[in-house]
Amino acid sequence: MKQTFWKLNSISYEDMPETCEHENEHNLTGKKQWLNSGVILLRDTAREIGGLLVNPSKNPSGSIDRGYVSGFINSQDGTKTVYLSLNDGMQDVLYRTAKHAKDYTGGSNNTQPLNEESWEHVIDFIKNYFNS
Repeated sequence: MKQTFWKLNSISYEDMPETCEHENEHNLTGKKQWLNSGVILLRDTAREIGGLLVNPSKNPSGSIDRGYVSGFINSQDGTKTVYLSLNDGMQDVLYRTAKHAKDYTGGSNNTQPLNEESWEHVIDFIKNYFNS
């Protein structure tokens, strides 16, 4: 997991045009890499807890950040689901319980900063929910 976070946080997004009217090729490449790394982080997390990543989605957002990645992690038996959203602009992760893998309005929202230490809280939340 440490390597995945290092990849996510090491992707450059410098040289942004001051007008924000368009994005240069450097920024678009960094944005694509960040979005792909976000999906990998969700997939690796699902594997680590014995779940399955469902409906991963990448949204490149506007020109001021690298966008956001979201998806659902289903428990091994398919009876419990958690929604996760990684947001580059806010530098946070939103997570909550869900009724199914298309439930975008489910349980109470929880947020943590998007860093390795806080990600452990997210993993603990999912494990506790799946084992309850």
